[in-house]
Amino acid sequence: MAKRSPDWLVPYDEDGNVINDVSAGPVVAKWRENTPFFARMRVMGHTVNGSKRSTFWLADDDGKATYPMGPRDFMELVCYTRIDEGLTERLRWRFRKSGTRFSVAVVWK
Repeated sequence: MAKRSPDWLVPYDEDGNVINDVSAGPVVAKWRENTPFFARMRVMGHTVNGSKRSTFWLADDDGKATYPMGPRDFMELVCYTRIDEGLTERLRWRFRKSGTRFSVAVVWK
Protein backbone atom coordinates (compact mmCIF):
# COMPACT_ATOMS: atom_id res chain seq x y z
CA MET A 1 0.00 0.00 0.00
CA ALA A 2 1.35 3.42 -0.93
CA LYS A 3 2.06 5.90 1.83
CA ARG A 4 -0.29 8.84 1.91
CA SER A 5 1.09 12.38 1.79
CA PRO A 6 0.83 14.35 5.02
CA ASP A 7 -2.50 16.05 5.64
CA TRP A 8 -1.17 19.59 5.46
CA LEU A 9 -1.27 22.13 2.66
CA VAL A 10 1.59 23.74 0.73
CA PRO A 11 1.71 27.57 0.33
CA TYR A 12 2.11 29.16 -3.11
CA ASP A 13 2.55 32.79 -4.12
CA GLU A 14 0.55 34.52 -6.84
CA ASP A 15 3.04 33.39 -9.54
CA GLY A 16 2.73 29.70 -8.63
CA ASN A 17 6.03 29.44 -6.73
CA VAL A 18 6.21 27.51 -3.46
CA ILE A 19 6.80 29.81 -0.49
CA ASN A 20 9.85 28.66 1.47
CA ASP A 21 8.97 30.21 4.85
CA VAL A 22 5.44 31.43 5.57
CA SER A 23 6.60 33.40 8.62
CA ALA A 24 8.82 35.62 6.44
CA GLY A 25 6.27 36.45 3.73
CA PRO A 26 5.25 36.99 0.96
CA VAL A 27 1.52 36.73 1.31
CA VAL A 28 0.20 33.25 0.56
CA ALA A 29 -2.06 33.44 -2.47
CA LYS A 30 -3.16 29.82 -2.46
CA TRP A 31 -2.79 26.66 -0.36
CA ARG A 32 -2.65 23.35 -2.24
CA GLU A 33 -2.63 19.72 -1.15
CA ASN A 34 0.71 17.97 -0.73
CA THR A 35 0.21 15.61 -3.65
CA PRO A 36 3.27 13.80 -5.08
CA PHE A 37 4.04 14.73 -8.70
CA PHE A 38 6.44 13.76 -11.49
CA ALA A 39 8.73 16.35 -13.07
CA ARG A 40 12.16 17.19 -14.36
CA MET A 41 13.67 20.04 -12.37
CA ARG A 42 16.40 22.54 -13.17
CA VAL A 43 18.88 23.48 -10.42
CA MET A 44 18.78 27.28 -10.26
CA GLY A 45 21.15 28.07 -7.38
CA HIS A 46 21.04 28.61 -3.65
CA THR A 47 20.67 31.29 -1.01
CA VAL A 48 21.74 31.56 2.62
CA ASN A 49 19.43 33.39 5.02
CA GLY A 50 20.34 35.25 8.20
CA SER A 51 20.42 32.07 10.31
CA LYS A 52 23.03 30.55 7.95
CA ARG A 53 20.55 28.03 6.59
CA SER A 54 21.09 27.21 2.91
CA THR A 55 18.16 26.84 0.58
CA PHE A 56 18.66 25.38 -2.87
CA TRP A 57 16.29 26.49 -5.61
CA LEU A 58 14.85 24.30 -8.35
CA ALA A 59 12.53 25.26 -11.19
CA ASP A 60 10.19 23.04 -13.12
CA ASP A 61 11.26 22.06 -16.62
CA ASP A 62 9.51 24.98 -18.30
CA GLY A 63 10.75 27.49 -15.70
CA LYS A 64 7.28 28.64 -14.66
CA ALA A 65 7.56 27.78 -10.96
CA THR A 66 10.35 27.61 -8.38
CA TYR A 67 10.70 25.22 -5.48
CA PRO A 68 12.91 25.47 -2.37
CA MET A 69 14.96 22.42 -1.33
CA GLY A 70 16.84 21.81 1.92
CA PRO A 71 20.55 20.94 2.00
CA ARG A 72 20.10 17.29 3.03
CA ASP A 73 17.58 16.64 0.26
CA PHE A 74 19.82 18.43 -2.24
CA MET A 75 22.79 16.22 -1.30
CA GLU A 76 20.66 13.11 -1.82
CA LEU A 77 19.56 14.47 -5.20
CA VAL A 78 23.15 15.08 -6.30
CA CYS A 79 24.41 11.72 -5.01
CA TYR A 80 21.64 9.43 -6.23
CA THR A 81 20.37 10.90 -9.51
CA ARG A 82 21.73 12.10 -12.80
CA ILE A 83 21.83 15.85 -13.36
CA ASP A 84 22.73 16.85 -16.91
CA GLU A 85 23.51 20.53 -17.54
CA GLY A 86 21.52 21.44 -14.42
CA LEU A 87 18.44 19.39 -15.34
CA THR A 88 17.40 16.34 -13.31
CA GLU A 89 15.92 13.20 -14.73
CA ARG A 90 12.14 12.79 -14.38
CA LEU A 91 11.54 12.03 -10.71
CA ARG A 92 8.67 11.78 -8.25
CA TRP A 93 8.55 14.76 -5.86
CA ARG A 94 6.60 15.79 -2.76
CA PHE A 95 6.89 18.50 -0.13
CA ARG A 96 8.34 18.48 3.38
CA LYS A 97 7.38 20.77 6.22
CA SER A 98 9.54 21.84 9.15
CA GLY A 99 7.87 24.41 11.37
CA THR A 100 6.97 27.29 9.05
CA ARG A 101 9.35 26.16 6.28
CA PHE A 102 8.37 24.17 3.20
CA SER A 103 10.64 22.41 0.71
CA VAL A 104 10.51 19.90 -2.14
CA ALA A 105 12.10 16.45 -1.91
CA VAL A 106 12.41 13.37 -4.10
CA VAL A 107 10.19 10.41 -3.21
CA TRP A 108 12.65 7.51 -3.28
CA LYS A 109 10.20 4.64 -2.78
